Amino acid sequence: MLAAFTALIGCVLTVACSRELRTQSDVAQWKIEHGLTTSKTVGPVQVTASVLLAGEPAVPTADEASVDVTHVLLTYSPADTASRVDVMFRNLDSYQGYVERLFTLALSGGDAVSIIADGRKYTSVGAEMMYDVGLSPHKRVIATIPVSKELLASAQEATIVIRDQAFTKSVIALPIDGSALRSVPEIRL
Repeated sequence: MLAAFTALIGCVLTVACSRELRTQSDVAQWKIEHGLTTSKTVGPVQVTASVLLAGEPAVPTADEASVDVTHVLLTYSPADTASRVDVMFRNLDSYQGYVERLFTLALSGGDAVSIIADGRKYTSVGAEMMYDVGLSPHKRVIATIPVSKELLASAQEATIVIRDQAFTKSVIALPIDGSALRSVPEIRL
C-alpha cells in the first residue's frame, strides 16, 4: 500500500513540476490555471477567450518568431453545459436570423475583438471562423491581434474585449494574466 501511495505521489509531482505539456488537455488546464483562458456567461451563451501559444494546433502556421501578433481563440458555447444544441441556433425564431448570425460571426466576428494592455488598445486585424456548424455545440473564431506576447507578458493589466454582435449584443471584458507568458512550458503534442 505504501509503495502504491509513493508511486502515486511521484507521478503527481512529475506532472506538476514538468516543464513540458504533452496533451491538449494539459495545455488547456495550464492556461486556465495561469490566467490565459477566461470565460464569462452572458444570457444563454458562455464566451471563452484563450491566448494561443506557439505549438498549439490551432495557431496559424506563420513563423511565430517573425510575426509580432497574438492569436486569441474565442469559443461561444451554450451556457447550459449539458446542452448539445449548436450555439448558432440559440434564441432564434427563423432561418433568416441564423443566416444573419452566421454572416456576422464569419465576416466581422474578429473585428470586434481587442486586447487592452496597460490602457493601450490593440484591435484585431483579422479573424478566421472555424466552420464546424452542427458538429459540436460550440462556435470558434481565431482573432489575430497586433500585440506581441512580450508586451503582454510585461503588462500590469491586460483584458480581452469582445463587442459581440452575433449572440449577446453586448461588450464582454475578460481579464487575462499576461505575466504567465514569461514562463510557458514547452508544448510537445
